[in-house]
Amino acid sequence: MALRFAESGGQYHASNASGPGVWGANSGATISGAANTRNGSTWAYVGNNTLTTPTFGSQSGLIAGCAYFFSAVVNNAVLMGFLRTGVAQCDIRTDGSGHIFVTRNGTLLGTSTLAITIGSYHYIEFKAILSITGTGTCEVVVDGTTWLTLTAQTNATTAATADQAQFLVSNASFTNIRDFYVLDTTSGSNTNYLGDITVAEVYPNGPGVNAAWSVQQGAFTLTAAANASGGTTVYTGTITNGASPANAWQGYYFNITGFGTGANNGGPWLCTASTAANITVQNPSGVAETHAGSCAFQNPVQAGIHGGDIDGAATTNVGTRPPGDNQFLFDSTTNDKTDYAHQTLALTGSIPGVVHVTYARKDDAGARQIAQLCESTGTEETSPTITLTGAYTYYSDVLEVDPHTSALWTLAGYNAATFGVKEIT
Repeated sequence: MALRFAESGGQYHASNASGPGVWGANSGATISGAANTRNGSTWAYVGNNTLTTPTFGSQSGLIAGCAYFFSAVVNNAVLMGFLRTGVAQCDIRTDGSGHIFVTRNGTLLGTSTLAITIGSYHYIEFKAILSITGTGTCEVVVDGTTWLTLTAQTNATTAATADQAQFLVSNASFTNIRDFYVLDTTSGSNTNYLGDITVAEVYPNGPGVNAAWSVQQGAFTLTAAANASGGTTVYTGTITNGASPANAWQGYYFNITGFGTGANNGGPWLCTASTAANITVQNPSGVAETHAGSCAFQNPVQAGIHGGDIDGAATTNVGTRPPGDNQFLFDSTTNDKTDYAHQTLALTGSIPGVVHVTYARKDDAGARQIAQLCESTGTEETSPTITLTGAYTYYSDVLEVDPHTSALWTLAGYNAATFGVKEIT
């Protein structure tokens, strides 16, 4: 089986629930940073609609998993399912007593004897080998226990393939959903259910192997600091695009320099709020001062630019959104590369896959292409070529195995690897 898709719960694109390039379609789910806590994280999708993955190509079978928080159970509420060219093939649903049942696009195929517990998360996995001739199978696994197995099924409505998975969120029932994955059933290194996984947010925090791309970032001028209050200091000045969108630099780290009072200089300090005229950073020792100085916030090759969600729990900050044109890397020379080290994981368990996510657009009228890059102990992996558009889009390179070993990632191998981008044209 091969990992086709993984998504955490919206942290890394918190300002845009649709996440262009993350989901193939989002028909109404939104992102909350105040959801029911799971593995230390309060981020999840909420709302009352569907999230559909990008297409994977025709697959004879798929496995999907997701964590659901149930506040109630509603009869005939769809949890997840598989599609072919946008048409539902088979899905799983709850009845009014919390049992899970399987349907072929609404036609009942079987029902579990066990039932959902209200007021907690359940990790639910659904596997279907599709058939239109009575040879298909369906299986439902909840919190690692098989709840339902069906064989000799006609569980496809058109052809016996699927090319997308779909997850549903309901205001009335399963109110928070997060930690998604999808596998196909015919290829790759993952050979069974992944189980109750956490999709961890991991952010760049230092230089990697290559540094050919240039950094563009707006200039900040700071003219005053206020007394520290509640562990933060407000710095006044000209904050480039600090208010667009609201709190544009929230979640980024700053190194403050140029003030006459030493307590006002230092970092890296996390920005908790920003406007066009000031930034608020976690400097607990700030002293009131008016001074004609300057401030350079950290550029991408310096440690600590982002916060992150490590092992499912916030280490410093989650939901740091890409700054778009406020700060970006750019390049126009074929084969130029830049990559970054990242926050390290400390976990017990395996790493079934790494999804390298890049947020990019082109800024000229010609054809522009890039590839995503991974450097692992001297072995370089590049993604398929990406043809950029004029709009920022998320691009994902799924790496089931360490490029250096061609085996599943070890913790040490992942922590030592660096990730970045390569100019193609």
